Parts: sequence; structure tokens; C-alpha cells
Amino acid sequence: MLNGARGGRPREHSYGELLDAMVYLVRTSCQWHNLPKDVVPWGTVYHYFRKWKKSGLWETIHARLRQQVQRRALP
Repeated sequence: MLNGARGGRPREHSYGELLDAMVYLVRTSCQWHNLPKDVVPWGTVYHYFRKWKKSGLWETIHARLRQQVQRRALP
């Protein structure tokens, strides 16, 4: 699902850190600018959120999670 770019500048924050920050935003309903200072900078989180939204990654994640839930619900 997530393919890293070849070459270029090394990533400062892991995908897990970015996803944790996005989950924090959803759970607390805070604004982008109000992310705690000890997590990934809000601009970085927003950049990846938009990038993943435009690429369709969020839909892919949602579809796979839905499939897993449906499989577990079957007798």
C-alpha cells in the first residue's frame, strides 16, 4: 500500500507516527494547528493526509478493514 520513494531525503517521521497523529485529530476533534508539539508537525501530517487522500489510499485502507470485519462476522 505504501511504497517509499527511491532516493531523496530520508524520512524524519514513520508512517506510524503520521497515522497516530491523524487518529489523534479524529478522536479529539482538534484543529490541524492544535496538534500537540511533541508529535509530528501539523504541516507534515496534513501533507501526508492530502497525499494519501488524493492517491486513494484511504479508500483502500477502509475497504480492507471492512473486508476483515465482514470475515470475522461470518459464522
